[in-house]
Amino acid sequence: MNKIFILIGVVVLVIGLTVGITFAVWTEQADITDSVQTPVVDDNPSLQYIIFYGLDSNGEFTETIEDISSFAVVGYTGLVGELEIPSTYTANGVTKPVTHILIHEDHYENRLASHPIITSILIPQSVIYVGSGACMGMPLLTKVVLENSGESEAITINDMAFSACQKLEEFVSNEREINGDSSSYLKGTPLA
Repeated sequence: MNKIFILIGVVVLVIGLTVGITFAVWTEQADITDSVQTPVVDDNPSLQYIIFYGLDSNGEFTETIEDISSFAVVGYTGLVGELEIPSTYTANGVTKPVTHILIHEDHYENRLASHPIITSILIPQSVIYVGSGACMGMPLLTKVVLENSGESEAITINDMAFSACQKLEEFVSNEREINGDSSSYLKGTPLA
């Protein structure tokens, strides 16, 4: 009886190998000259996790698409440590510059302040205002970089904007003009 099971097992194994080898030979192999399409990977992996909110011409929050003149970053839900804020954002077919980093009461739980993952923030030259406490208390934040093309508008950084970021060791302004008192907006950091 055991010999029958062994014989059946060997026959199944031989048939399986024969079919597998035959399939491999019959399957069309890629030519080395064939080009393979690879998906384009977004060069800003943090973008899909940034929460934006529309601003009107007075810098007030608005949900009316026709009234939006720019966007503010009000939160972040990602697990990507390197936060790269874009210079423009498109919502409902409307593309406008990103000009502010603020706290918004509707997105308070997902605000940038106290975010436990963010290690660095790249702020584009389009951003001209960082609100009070907007980026404070980030436990892993080590670096903030302000982009500057040489023709960038001055940026206003309010009191306590980056305060209590205890690991913040680099604040690279790239010679961009900053309106604000660094001893206040960097209070409680190694840079203060």
